[in-house]
Formats: sequence, C-alpha cells, structure tokens
Amino acid sequence: HFVAFSTFSWVVGALALPPNGTTLEDIETAARYVCKMEWAVLQERMRDLDEDTLRSLCFSATYVVVLLHFALGFDRQTLQIEFRRDSNISWALGAIVWEANNRFSRTQPLCVAAGTPRLAWQGGGGPSEAPG
Repeated sequence: HFVAFSTFSWVVGALALPPNGTTLEDIETAARYVCKMEWAVLQERMRDLDEDTLRSLCFSATYVVVLLHFALGFDRQTLQIEFRRDSNISWALGAIVWEANNRFSRTQPLCVAAGTPRLAWQGGGGPSEAPG
C-alpha cells in the first residue's frame, strides 16, 4: 500500500477523482481530457480553481502519472495507491517511516566510504547479528 500526498492528492482532487479507488489510468484519462480542452472551456468548467492552478494542472497530472508509473513502477491499473488529502502527513514523516522499515534491510546497499571502519553487524545483517 502506497500513500501519496501533497501534489499527488491535490491533482486527484482538482481532477474531481476520489482519493481511494483511483488508478493511474483514471488520472491519465482525466489529464488527457483536461490537457486537450480549450482554455476558455477549461476556465468555465473548472470555475472553482484559480488561474494559476488551472495553468499547472495539465503538467502536474502528467507528472504524477509519469513519476508513479515509469519511475516508481506502479501498474496503471493498481489500487495500491491511496491519495491522502489530510495535512497530518509530511515528507519528514514519510522519510522516518521509510527509514524505520528499511534501516537494517539485508538488501539495502550501505552508503559507507571505502576504508571507513564499520560495526560488526554492518556487513549486511541487522543489529541482532552483532556479537554479544
């Protein structure tokens, strides 16, 4: 399960898509519709959005799809992505959660300069393998 927030959830909201059950294919379809629209028609149909928001919507929607699909590898029809609109999530919290889940992963590469002394468990295992 992947929680997307900030620009990701803003795009989903601006395209009037639900935060849960929205696929990347849904975002792409809505983005194509918006991006092809004449400027005057877009302004008329999306009156609740200001001009700066409307100007960036096409790019932002495309960016969301490209980043999640091509860069992060999510399938265009996956329902694993939850677009959160609440403000209790920040990149700092996400970074902490990621660190907590991946800090001692056996597959995570070590970022240690050559010749730097390492603790016994830094050879690829976790702290449970440290000499006791």
